[in-house]
Amino acid sequence: MFISSCEEKDSVVHGCLDSQACNYNSQANTDNNSCEYPEQYYDCDGNITEYVVGMQVEGGILFYVDETGKHGLVSAMENLTDGATDPTEHGFDGYEWGCYQQEVNGAD
Repeated sequence: MFISSCEEKDSVVHGCLDSQACNYNSQANTDNNSCEYPEQYYDCDGNITEYVVGMQVEGGILFYVDETGKHGLVSAMENLTDGATDPTEHGFDGYEWGCYQQEVNGAD
């Protein structure tokens, strides 16, 4: 069968051929080096896929992740004592944390 040059040209579809890429084109048959990938620990929509100590999340920096990878602790990005008050009048400016109105040994 003879294919004219016009028919052959029309059958070439350029695009990303890697199905793992965010811009994968299932119609493409010729790679054009256009594949784009998500940043590590994120999916193509920018959602976090894995929490890692040191990443910025929830307005702070993640400094602890439990063994399930679903729970952790985040520190503030700035000093939170600026503008804080001393509600207990003990001479410590800052914000309360922990168990409300309960003494927690070693949590100072």
